[in-house]
Amino acid sequence: MHRDRVRALAEAKEGERGLFLVRIAKVGAFARGRLHILRLQLEDGTAKAQLYLFNRPYLLKDFRAGRALLIHDVPERSNAGIRFGGQAGTTEMVTDEDLAAFEAGRVLVYYKATTVIPQPRARALAAAAVASLLDAVEDPLPEPVRTGRKLVGLRDALRQAHGPESWGDWDAARRRLVFDQLYLLQVALGVHRRALARIRKGRRYELKGERLGKFRASLPFNLTGAQDRVTAEIFADLARAAPMNRLLQGDVGSGKTAVAAAAIAAAADSGLQAAVLAPTEILAEQHLRTFEALLGPAGIRVGLLTGGLSAAGRRSVHAGLEGTDADLLESRSIDLVVGTHALLESKVVIPRLGLAVIDERHKFGVRQRAALERKGKHPDLLMMTATPLPRAVVLTQYGDTALSLLDEMPPGRGTVTTTWAHGAMPRDAAYKFAMERLKAGERAFAVFPLVEESEKVNLRDATQEHERLQRVFAGFAVGLIHGRMNSEEKAAVMQGFATGAVKLLVSTTVVEVGLDIPDATIMLIEHANRFGLAQLHQLRGRIGRRGNASWCFLITNGIVTADARARLGAMVRTRNGFELAETDLRIRGPGELFGTRQAGLPDEEVADLLLDPEALEAARREAEALLEADPNLGSADGAKVKRALEGRLSEFWGMARFS
Repeated sequence: MHRDRVRALAEAKEGERGLFLVRIAKVGAFARGRLHILRLQLEDGTAKAQLYLFNRPYLLKDFRAGRALLIHDVPERSNAGIRFGGQAGTTEMVTDEDLAAFEAGRVLVYYKATTVIPQPRARALAAAAVASLLDAVEDPLPEPVRTGRKLVGLRDALRQAHGPESWGDWDAARRRLVFDQLYLLQVALGVHRRALARIRKGRRYELKGERLGKFRASLPFNLTGAQDRVTAEIFADLARAAPMNRLLQGDVGSGKTAVAAAAIAAAADSGLQAAVLAPTEILAEQHLRTFEALLGPAGIRVGLLTGGLSAAGRRSVHAGLEGTDADLLESRSIDLVVGTHALLESKVVIPRLGLAVIDERHKFGVRQRAALERKGKHPDLLMMTATPLPRAVVLTQYGDTALSLLDEMPPGRGTVTTTWAHGAMPRDAAYKFAMERLKAGERAFAVFPLVEESEKVNLRDATQEHERLQRVFAGFAVGLIHGRMNSEEKAAVMQGFATGAVKLLVSTTVVEVGLDIPDATIMLIEHANRFGLAQLHQLRGRIGRRGNASWCFLITNGIVTADARARLGAMVRTRNGFELAETDLRIRGPGELFGTRQAGLPDEEVADLLLDPEALEAARREAEALLEADPNLGSADGAKVKRALEGRLSEFWGMARFS
């Protein structure tokens, strides 16, 4: 915190995140159902504002009139004045000691809030740690890179980051630490990319074989130009001696599955097996039906392996994969297995695995990817995602990966009108509209964020709302599906919805990806402000698939934060997934892009892909220059980089070199 970076309330701009130092004028608390709300009236001498904090009643004892607060949040402006939502932002109580330091013009570093350690004590502990450990720190950045990029030394950067004398000190420290993180990541990705290029998979693909020919001849539609181009890119990879490592990125409904089917047909023609990993049982079952329809005419046998299968069903699939099922016609084994995480179990053997396909790649971590690849001897890897990724994300998470882009939609996609319905009357109007469409023979989704009622949040849940909607939509069959149901129950409901026996499907986000019900034209998303942009875009992609006009209603009530307003506004404004991805990155920042759950990297990263695009490009160029000159990191400079990778990015470094 510093005077130059703190804004006055009078300068607060709608939708623009800022840092505000205020005092509490009045404290109030009230409840709305099970939702506990603290309302603080704030002032700073230039204007007044209100801060709402949800489901944190324990903070009431800490707030009192006259206390100083530091708020980092996105303000909303209305006729009622300035308001902070307190959900996406941070609120920190300021001690008298910090306030005096601020008034004196000092720069104050704030650490993650804790009720046990006040900020002055946290700063003292950090300073002691830096003093005791700094001499042991090795600077991994080659000196020519450091001086050429005008970066401070690592020890100076760490010292200045935790105890800056000026704002310039902090900026210089952050710039260096950001560059380090991006540079080390790009080196690791470059090493992995080169390791893959050296591997020889020891097999060749038949790209003009009988099964591939039958697959193409039996397709009930023509491939788009983008599908033809991407298929050619994949086939070129399959023909190479090194294993493929490719990301297929395409918006919802762009035809990724048909492209994957062509690659699977080429594998089957070559005597190889393929595996498709899906994040949910519903999507796996959808893939089973789709691939059976696309690949069955080519004589390609498809199996399904999920956690919901019976023991006998699993044994049958295991035997089919291993070619040991005597009952199989012509003793032919399974050519393609589609499954969920059950595919990754050690007892699942795929002896001739040549092609691994991971659908919705962002829903799996690096461990799952490695586990699937270990089923074969350097299988070709095709990852697919319908979540458009900004260029910065591709360069950080997929710097070792070739990228194919499906940027053309097949003909016949219907128009989807998106409406934000806030409050009881708009919700009722949306229900009435949906009922008219059901009377016309169409089908609808109603999606909720929860399976069952929760004491922690005051949200509508799918189970109770299913009962209510049965009354609202009396005369129509209303089904319910969620992740806690067993496979047979889910399959029965989905079959009813697919055939039209069920007209309205009440669901959680298990229908988010892959589900294809061409006659569904209505999507009702309750508590839409609780969903991320990627989820909302995926859910909307479940309708308008046959060419019919369709409607998506984003339903909210109560307080909607500024960030949520930005997400909902973007959904209403555009259906372009790539535009939404860029908007999402601007709204929420990189978030878990650097987290261990997705990328295998530490979660304390400071690089901001929005603030540091130049640093990312510079780090990539310097990493490539290092690896061109020293591909094995055997030089003195390379050895320092390797030690840093083994220490600071140890988990990801191990994953990057698994090949």
